[in-house]
Amino acid sequence: MEGDWIVSQEIVYTSAPKGLKPNSSGFCTVLSTNGMARNLSERLESLSGYRFHFQAHDTNANLNPVNYSHLKMTVGGEQFHVLSRICDAGLDHTRRSNKLAHHVAFKAREISPTIGGSPAWTMASPGFCVTEWNDEPQRVPEGRKKLPEAQRSPQPCAGWKAATGDAGWAGVLANSALKRPPQPMHVIFPAGTDTVTLVIEASHLLPPEKRWDVTFSTYFTKLEAGTDCLWRFILDGTPEAEAIRRDPHKSKIDLCADLGAAPDGELVDAARTGKSTEWAEPELQPRQQPVPRPEMASTEKPLIFVEPDTRRHSASPQVIHHAAPLPYLAPEKRIPLSWIIAGSVLLFLFITVGTITAFLAFKQSSISTAQLAAHESPQNIVAGEKPIELEADLLESEEARLKLEEPPPLPEPEPVEMERE
Repeated sequence: MEGDWIVSQEIVYTSAPKGLKPNSSGFCTVLSTNGMARNLSERLESLSGYRFHFQAHDTNANLNPVNYSHLKMTVGGEQFHVLSRICDAGLDHTRRSNKLAHHVAFKAREISPTIGGSPAWTMASPGFCVTEWNDEPQRVPEGRKKLPEAQRSPQPCAGWKAATGDAGWAGVLANSALKRPPQPMHVIFPAGTDTVTLVIEASHLLPPEKRWDVTFSTYFTKLEAGTDCLWRFILDGTPEAEAIRRDPHKSKIDLCADLGAAPDGELVDAARTGKSTEWAEPELQPRQQPVPRPEMASTEKPLIFVEPDTRRHSASPQVIHHAAPLPYLAPEKRIPLSWIIAGSVLLFLFITVGTITAFLAFKQSSISTAQLAAHESPQNIVAGEKPIELEADLLESEEARLKLEEPPPLPEPEPVEMERE
């Protein structure tokens, strides 16, 4: 087999009374490849999140979706393809809700386009994924998981026909992976849908060299740090599903609505008929300058937008609108944050220095004016250095003042004649 030479590394993560690591219990790693790097092991553990839509004692607990995912990530400078299966595992040894996560990592440089099949096909192959755990913690040799040969002959997409009434919708999903740049596609599905079959059928409409480029999650709840996810299957009745329905700019396929016929296209025809497609590399579209996005008319919706059905699962058909996708807008060039901070600091220093300089200049000018006034005042003129004109003026002023202040002369008394007796 072509996949025999590819080295795989894996872990199983679940709730157990004892884990591989010393003194570990509860949610922990119970199976790991010998010699796996610690940073890779910890990164795989971080992908083990799971949301229980139905609780363990709910009669619909068996409808909790299984999350099959294919993600690409970089650890220690090495890029990996990670195939994961995460599911509801009933109750653990403490009688609390349990999950079971199995992650298998392959080095990206070892994945060859000549390998048949696809990530979803690989995970659905019997015996590839761990689906239950009742064993003791253990370590296994690397390369235990092989990539199976899977030269799948073209055939109509029966899973999509059963889910939507038109197998062509598989071609709509597949076509989203060939866009430049690829755009995430959101598929809203009701509980109980066989989502991994839908992914397999859409993946095999793509050329073999493109199938391992498609990342997906069959039960998407959030985007993991350092990863991307192109095909996002979202469970109906969750906050994520309602948010996607309300957003007119998100590409979506709502399996809970009456979709009608898929828009015509080469991949749509291939999905309906099962005939092989002559693959040609799509032409790159010229990049356009950013232009303001026009306001959309009330009757326009992006491609594959299905208006929300407030009466979920109603038999009443919904109207689906098809509009040409908006032109690709080149990303807006943004000034680096470091430049903005540096410019702000320089502007602050410039204003501060200018203000201080102006204040000092004003203060120096005030001091000089005061000194000059004090120097020229009469009180500060030294005797002997006064100008002659100033001395004369001062003397005349003093004489005038003394005259004004001199009291008026007293009247002379009149002589009094004495009467003689």
